[in-house]
Order: sequence, then structure tokens, then C-alpha cells
Amino acid sequence: MRILTPFAKAAALGALSLAAACGAGEERGDAAAGMAAQGGEGLVISNGYVRPAAPGAMATAGYATLTSEAGDALVSVRAPGFRAVELHTVIEEDGVSRMRPLDRLALPAGEAVSLAPGGDHLMMMGPERALEEGD
Repeated sequence: MRILTPFAKAAALGALSLAAACGAGEERGDAAAGMAAQGGEGLVISNGYVRPAAPGAMATAGYATLTSEAGDALVSVRAPGFRAVELHTVIEEDGVSRMRPLDRLALPAGEAVSLAPGGDHLMMMGPERALEEGD
């Protein structure tokens, strides 16, 4: 089951705030990040969704495909309806899959970068309310 959540809707409307690092290694301010979510800075967000969480869960995962026209890196994410959002990856250690935070996610020019189950993803923490199908 896929749930379209504030993350997916916000991405489509440009309210999802993605802070990307410039080619020179500087961080853009919030205004530029908002434009990037709209594609104004050459970042396209597609297929965004949030995994359903058990009632009372304090976190869930968000997924999407990100494509940047110019080489860049994702360094932070904010989403309406969540206290915090972190970039995470899944690594295997001694035969056990474990999540680890990422400081940045490379967005090579013209390449689609998937945030997907079992790999890089958004850890969406502190939901303001339970998510339901169609949110």
C-alpha cells in the first residue's frame, strides 16, 4: 500500500524544503531550497510517497526519485507535518541490515537518484498525526 502524504504533496507544491550544496560546496538558503523543490533550480522530485507506519509509531520512511539538471548534493530535508527529516542509508554489517544517517546525498547531473526501501531514504520523524491513504 502506498500513501500519498504531506511529503508527496509538498514536493509537488514546492513546500518540501530541500537544501542542496552548490558546486562550490556552499549551502543554499531556504528560499533557494524551496525553489529547488519546485524545479526552479533544476531539481525534479517524482514518485514521492511515505511508507505506512503502525499506529503510534514515531517515525516512518519517505521515498522519491530525485533528478538534478546540474551536479549537486542533498544535505537536508524538511517536510510539513513532521518534526524532523533525516537522510538515511541501509548498510549490511555482519549479515545484518542497519540504518545509518547520511551527511549528504550526491545528485550527479542528469542522473535519477532513487530514495527507495532497502537503500537511501528519508527518515521522517515525529509525525504530527497518523497518516491515512490519500493524505
